[in-house]
Amino acid sequence: MNIFIVLLLALNFEGLFNKCEFDSILKLNPKTAYDSLIYLRSATLLERWDVIKPIIEKVNPDSVNPSYLPYLLQYLVNSPYDGDGTAFFNHALKIYEGTTDYIMYMLGLYYLKNNQIDSTIPLLFKLRVMNNYLFYDLARETVSRLIQYKEYDTFLSLKNKLNLHGRYFQYAYIISRKGKGMPYLPLLYNFLRRYPKSPYAQALVKDLQRFVPEFIPSLYYARRYRDVIRIYEKYRVKNDQLLILYLKSLFRSRKYKKFTKVLKKNFERIKESDDSELFLMAGIAFMRLGKPDKALSMFLQGSKSDDIKSITEFFYRLFENPKLDKKWRKTLLLYKNEFNSFYLNFYSGLYFLVKGDTINAMHFLKNALSMAEEPVERIKATYYIAKLDSSVKITDSLYLTYYNARSGAIKINKHANLLLLFNNAYDGYPLPQNAELFRWKLLLMLGGLKVVRREVRDNPRYMLIVAKMAENEGLISESIFYAVRLLPYVRDVSDSVGLPLEYLKMYFPMHYLPKIEQYSARFGFDPLLFMALTREESWFNNKAISPAGAIGLCQLMPYTAKKLAKDSIDVSTTSLFNPDVNIRLGSYYFTALMDSLGSVVLALSGYNAGPKRAKRWFKVLNNIDDLDIFIEFVPITETRGYIKRILRTRRIYGKMVEMGTMP
Repeated sequence: MNIFIVLLLALNFEGLFNKCEFDSILKLNPKTAYDSLIYLRSATLLERWDVIKPIIEKVNPDSVNPSYLPYLLQYLVNSPYDGDGTAFFNHALKIYEGTTDYIMYMLGLYYLKNNQIDSTIPLLFKLRVMNNYLFYDLARETVSRLIQYKEYDTFLSLKNKLNLHGRYFQYAYIISRKGKGMPYLPLLYNFLRRYPKSPYAQALVKDLQRFVPEFIPSLYYARRYRDVIRIYEKYRVKNDQLLILYLKSLFRSRKYKKFTKVLKKNFERIKESDDSELFLMAGIAFMRLGKPDKALSMFLQGSKSDDIKSITEFFYRLFENPKLDKKWRKTLLLYKNEFNSFYLNFYSGLYFLVKGDTINAMHFLKNALSMAEEPVERIKATYYIAKLDSSVKITDSLYLTYYNARSGAIKINKHANLLLLFNNAYDGYPLPQNAELFRWKLLLMLGGLKVVRREVRDNPRYMLIVAKMAENEGLISESIFYAVRLLPYVRDVSDSVGLPLEYLKMYFPMHYLPKIEQYSARFGFDPLLFMALTREESWFNNKAISPAGAIGLCQLMPYTAKKLAKDSIDVSTTSLFNPDVNIRLGSYYFTALMDSLGSVVLALSGYNAGPKRAKRWFKVLNNIDDLDIFIEFVPITETRGYIKRILRTRRIYGKMVEMGTMP
């Protein structure tokens, strides 16, 4: 017998589940009812509907084990099952009184999946009375299907009877009137004026039959930049806000010469604007036209609003264009007592640190510290002041920030009991009744995570209990969600005794460490670093799908996964939900980035923003020896924060392992 199979048989189902070995569980034969429950739970987490199909085809709905039923309902709603599953929902409605509203909602989704819209509509009337949130969600799904099938009369009737309101239903109303040949243009124009940034407005601009200045915002946010330019120039608009959108459209269309010409002519009209994005665009335009003096002026103008995006972009461009260096230093020193921006002072201090001018570096960093309004800002400034003056210590008690973790200031209390601390500190937040607890547990089993979030609200005891429930269901990302929300309350009760290790294990779970260690041993990377990366990418949600289409624990794009897998793995959305497959391919990718880019920071930059960008940043910033300062000058805010959080998390995982915490 294969040694791997022998080892699997030696482990019980619960032990495998706690290590998130869902795929391994599906290779075993459940012997007990509890094993079967874990088996179904694992199949649902992996969306392995092929495993559940034989079960549901054999079982009698009225005799099914109540603990199994929630997973079977998820199967009916989410799988391509084409049989009649209504008996399972009816049985659930009889035995789960506490979640009638959510089961009705799932039944509605099931009907919609099978194009039984007429069966869904009566459920809407029942849900409107029971749960307004679920009512609107199901109504939106129903209306979407009606519009898709051009059932405009049904929608118009439903809209009146159910009093459907909100942006989506207004959008559907316009589409329906247009589809029926009824007057709709006045409604369309009013919608575009009221909601220019709405994605529905972006979908409706194609129906514009007249192009006038009042529709410039909608056209701009729909990325119709040429139309914006044409309308603005045709009507010679005097409105300052529309002028700004016109300028931005010129920039987006890469008409840099015209952009700078119009900007110069109208500068008095817009110089008091707090639109830092416009000045950032102006700085980049002047840079690309080879006019560094003008670029400097625009970046400084934009930085007045303390917008970190424009300031970091400017400093990056500064390193990219050494011609600016002397002029920039002169400007900084000339006005060094007049900058009222935390970030402008902060980055000026770092700039002088890189240049070896410690006197001026200290001056700007102290200015930044005096202007810091947020705890994180104080820690940032103090951290770099401490690099220049060893007598300075970080005393702020803000836990779990990148700088505090790197400086070793985080305190961990191995023995603190979190629930006991909460019970002593939050008498005003009573524990829920058993019926509520049962409802939330069922909702988690049924997939109703958002409903639970709405009902738990800000009660710290509720959050702690539901976090544990979610972890028991294998919903690690949901447990992290509540841990993050609990942080302010945990700080309140743990500042004096230290952060409870029990809480850290929720905030920084280690369930996937054994799996990651398998591949770290093969490829030679730091398993705790890769676990920190995986946590950052997906919060350990194996079914995570990003807006860009990245899938699974390590957030792999399908084309990247196929390239990495070659012909050894059948790559699909479902296979990328499998932790073993996703971590294996993520490990390949991270190792390749480490090999090609040569450092942890660049590999992390490449993982987030792409290897080409990481190589370009290194080429520009390669003279910065200090790792922390290098990270601060990474020009994309998202990537900069991404690197910091992963390094912070790696540090904390290291502390947890030192204290004997293992999955």
